[in-house]
Amino acid sequence: KNSMEDLFYKYRVNAVFSGHVHAYERFHRTYKGKRVDDAPFYITIGDAGNREKLYDQWPYLEPFSAFRNALFYGSGRLSLINDSMALWEWQPNAKNGTWDAFWIQNQNEVEEEEETQPKEDGENSSAVMGITIAASLTFGLFLIIIIVSLGIHKYYRRRRQSSTSTEEENTKDDLSSMAREEGDNDGRSVAQIEMYESVPLDSGIFLGIEEEELEAIDA
Repeated sequence: KNSMEDLFYKYRVNAVFSGHVHAYERFHRTYKGKRVDDAPFYITIGDAGNREKLYDQWPYLEPFSAFRNALFYGSGRLSLINDSMALWEWQPNAKNGTWDAFWIQNQNEVEEEEETQPKEDGENSSAVMGITIAASLTFGLFLIIIIVSLGIHKYYRRRRQSSTSTEEENTKDDLSSMAREEGDNDGRSVAQIEMYESVPLDSGIFLGIEEEELEAIDA
């Protein structure tokens, strides 16, 4: 035990079958006197027959012992189902049927499958959910950028329109003042300038103001 147990554990041996003790006993996966999930199973199968008869002098039941028998001689059968699983069965010679049986899973095969097989559905679902959340956040950020850009564009457009409108109003006020000054000598010009104030500067309509009057206004 002292010389072999570390090697069995290091190289992930699945099960160890041995004799010497003239009885049958099966242990859970055990290492250094404790149950360990990745340790070997130990099966003592020394109950085929002996002149000393069956051994039954166990002082106590070990906590890592799964099953023991010292009442009958017996035999076991190991069935290799596939690369991953094997079935062990023990039955007493004097009785019919199996008294002890358990599955042995190939730890090395499981390790290889974990490295080479696709991820399970739960892992795939988590990955898909993560991708979906990331895509949603990216799309939301893109929409925020668009909305902010449109808001800035609208703000500056209104600002330009307001500035243009103010300049037009100032220009009209200047023209109106100049026209009223000229209108002191001609009442008709004052009335025409009042109508002119309601017409946009770029309309090309001068409401019958004479060219000389316009030149006077411009002056």
